[in-house]
Amino acid sequence: MNIYKKIIFSLAVWAFLFLLFCPIITRAAAPDPAAVAANTPPTVTLENPLGETTTVPVLIGKVIAGAMGILGAVAMFVMVLGGFSWLTSGGNEEKVKKGTQAMLWAAIGIVFALSSYVLVRTWLGVVGPN
Repeated sequence: MNIYKKIIFSLAVWAFLFLLFCPIITRAAAPDPAAVAANTPPTVTLENPLGETTTVPVLIGKVIAGAMGILGAVAMFVMVLGGFSWLTSGGNEEKVKKGTQAMLWAAIGIVFALSSYVLVRTWLGVVGPN
């Protein structure tokens, strides 16, 4: 492993650890001034982190929508990486083939993911509550 790979790997590990152990800021209600003056314990209200999500199908739909967003970002990254490899091949047939294969498999993955999304939506529309 050369020095550049070691540096990139260590930066990735440190970034992951930073995000893992980064403190999460919560939003709590400020204490009521009248309660503080009366020396009573303040009440704290917590907001629903899921918003207006009250049913399991809506929650599953939000999870699927989030996963589709992540999938789109990953597929776009693979497409750009494959295109970059293809464009910078310099006539090397192996790099051209590698870039073309990366773009092909990214496109196949997008088609597979979108078709599975359509099938799940159709199935939930038929079986789910109307």
